[in-house]
Amino acid sequence: MRATALYFLARYPEGLPPATEALAVFEQLGDQRGQAGAHTAIANIARVSGDPVRGLGHAKRALEAAQACSHTPTEATSLNNLGTIAHSLGDFAQSVTYFEHALRLARAIGHHRIERVALNNIGASCEAAGDMEAALAWHQESLRLKEAQGDRRSLALSLNNLGIALKKLDRDDEARARQERSLALFEEVGDRWGQAYCHQEFGDLARRRGDLVTARRHYEQALELRREVGERLLVGEAVNTLADFLLEHGEGEADLIRTVRAAGYALDSEPV
Repeated sequence: MRATALYFLARYPEGLPPATEALAVFEQLGDQRGQAGAHTAIANIARVSGDPVRGLGHAKRALEAAQACSHTPTEATSLNNLGTIAHSLGDFAQSVTYFEHALRLARAIGHHRIERVALNNIGASCEAAGDMEAALAWHQESLRLKEAQGDRRSLALSLNNLGIALKKLDRDDEARARQERSLALFEEVGDRWGQAYCHQEFGDLARRRGDLVTARRHYEQALELRREVGERLLVGEAVNTLADFLLEHGEGEADLIRTVRAAGYALDSEPV
């Protein structure tokens, strides 16, 4: 589907019209599996465009369509997407419930790609909920699976997730080592989205050890990469992180204004 390809290329606004058109066609044909895919595409575009509530509605309809046609991989994918949107809305307990259901289905049919995604997501939601030991255990399980399968991008994601968990457990040296491996893999596969996450984490680690010059450089790199990718929520996160850093360390209002404007927003614009 063209909409899905545009989503993975981070060309989100371009993906909405073909996804909507595809949904109308699938509805006319009575194709439930096609409807599930179209609803999933629309849900993902809505989420990354800053409208998770709309995304949630489409994700629920995707799950209903997947269950109606009894296609297990589509159902598991729909559950993963529902969990991701629940996570973005701050409902971490519900997101884990969705992810664990997706994981059970993926393992039942031996679908390793969906299994990898579900393991990543469970760890991330446990981490967001503050259960760091559980998060660490899930991330380590995910890492073992990906090392065995040899998927470099998936391995990079697990290393990044593991680094974040280790940082939150104050194990900074271990965290930095994981992030270095993660960044190298993301660079190998040309994944700017993943590179941005690594630079954000390197910034945090440098800030914690008092290396403010290095921290700022990494935060700025993360912002630039996220601007290139164009995911609005992540650009906003990078802007806020860099702005907080500048304010905390007395860089001044002029510098803060330049930072916000560089991201494409004025100080009096709508919230990111």
